[in-house]
Amino acid sequence: MNGSAHAGGGQIQQVDGAGTVTVEAIPAKEEEQGSQRSTGVNHKALAKWKMLQPPKVIQMHRRKHTRKIVLPTWPKINAEELERGKALMFSTQDLDPTSFSSDALCHLAYEMFIALELPPELFITVTTIRNFILAVRELMFDNPYHNFTHVVDVTQTVFALGHQTGLMAKLTPWGRFGLLTSAMCHDLEHPGVTTPFLDKADVDVAAEYKDTIMEQHHALRAIEVLTDPGIAVFDGLSTADFYAFRASVSSTILATDFARHASYTKWLKDHAELLKAHREGTGEAPPPLDPKFECQVLLKCADISNPAKRLPVAGRWALRVTDE
Repeated sequence: MNGSAHAGGGQIQQVDGAGTVTVEAIPAKEEEQGSQRSTGVNHKALAKWKMLQPPKVIQMHRRKHTRKIVLPTWPKINAEELERGKALMFSTQDLDPTSFSSDALCHLAYEMFIALELPPELFITVTTIRNFILAVRELMFDNPYHNFTHVVDVTQTVFALGHQTGLMAKLTPWGRFGLLTSAMCHDLEHPGVTTPFLDKADVDVAAEYKDTIMEQHHALRAIEVLTDPGIAVFDGLSTADFYAFRASVSSTILATDFARHASYTKWLKDHAELLKAHREGTGEAPPPLDPKFECQVLLKCADISNPAKRLPVAGRWALRVTDE
């Protein structure tokens, strides 16, 4: 990324290895050609974003090529905050992660993984879980909305809905762990802008992926975090099981791409119509939903569940979204 250049709004931003941005004017002819290539882009907004955001995109690339993740020590426990959170952990509506400190959210996430009752043969230790949670926190940017608080909010919603719908009981131990892992990693290194914006901004991260830019990055980073030497979740897995788990986590995260929303809605509507016909005696029972599909739908619902929360909680999330 050293010396990389990005054009927009009559300017070219040169970004050096330290993330410093310098601005040069684009010759009129080149600016005109650039405008033709980027039809539909708000160049004024784009230039402003590029002045503010390049360090985040640079960090996304630098971190991706760094094998060792430097982790802080596990935070001290605040007993009052922890007990308040645990009392609401299985509830979908009442837990408000915005009212907890970042350290307390680490402990709440840990309690959710412990509540999965993972068998010892998975070789997932207390240290593994804690280091994984710390790694996720370290890799989240300080955005108004897409931050570590959002990550824990989505994870807790998945955790609660998974128990209330009976999905957790249907999943294997690795399936339960994979679902919660997908929730924790579904927005890793989110820069606070949308995939279409990154595509039109012509930043390097957009060039690495054909489509679903952000979701592919989140999924890739999730696997890299899980295979980091300080976490090493897969040490107890065979090669075949590793590939199956990786595919499950990746597909669940990729399902959160809003461009796929219409497809998932159609599948659910079609299934609901088949169920209705069967109950009315006008059709056969539809085949049961694939648990992998259920995990994908559950994470999608949790990811956009803020409006379904209590009004004060929903209001706080709405303000964060508009701020971002």
